[in-house]
This record gives sequence, C-alpha cells and structure tokens, in this order.
Amino acid sequence: MSLARRLPEVLVPALLVLATALLGLAVSSYLQAYFLDALIKVAIVVGLYVFIGNSGVLSFGQISFVAVGAWTAGVLTVPRAEKPIAMPGRPISSSPRMSAMPRRSPSPPPSAVYLRSRSGCR
Repeated sequence: MSLARRLPEVLVPALLVLATALLGLAVSSYLQAYFLDALIKVAIVVGLYVFIGNSGVLSFGQISFVAVGAWTAGVLTVPRAEKPIAMPGRPISSSPRMSAMPRRSPSPPPSAVYLRSRSGCR
C-alpha cells in the first residue's frame, strides 16, 4: 500500500483529536474537564483497539492498568483534609481519628506459641 493511500487513515483521526483539543481550549474551564475526559477516553479506546483489533486476543491486563491508574489518580487528587470524609475506611496517617485509636500489643510469633504449648508452660 502506498504512502499516499495510508496518509488519510492516519491524518484524519489525528486532525480530529487536535481539533477537539483546540476547541477545548476555547471554552470555559468547566467544559475543559469534559474535553479532557473525552480525550483520555479516546486514548484508552485507541490503545485497546490497537492491541485487541490487531491480535484478536481479548486481554483484561490493559483494562486493569487503566483502572489502577484511575483509582490512583482519584486518591492522589483528593485534598488531604477531605480524605477522612471521602474515604472513611482508608487509613490516613494525618487523620485525627487514626491517631486517637488505641494501639494493640504485638502478638508473639507462632513458633513461640507452639514451643510454649509443647513444654507445658502456660
């Protein structure tokens, strides 16, 4: 296949993404979040299509990496003061609720418990 025939296949989608990005710069900051979200989803879809479309193998590895990245981005973008409210079950070192919790004494290793029970000491 010649370069002249393949150029529109690459150039047209690239121009559409570029036009979307430029249009996203011209709108308010509220709508910029939607444009950014759309461009991220386009990147995910194109990445999955390149892998799955060419190989025919359905793999959840790429999808799980996207999920872990999205979760990490969400955790890292929540302000520290709001983390106890937004994520109540997650331990946070700067949370006053966590610092007021009583400390448990460490339990002995299992080998020490076994040796004590075998020797008859209680």
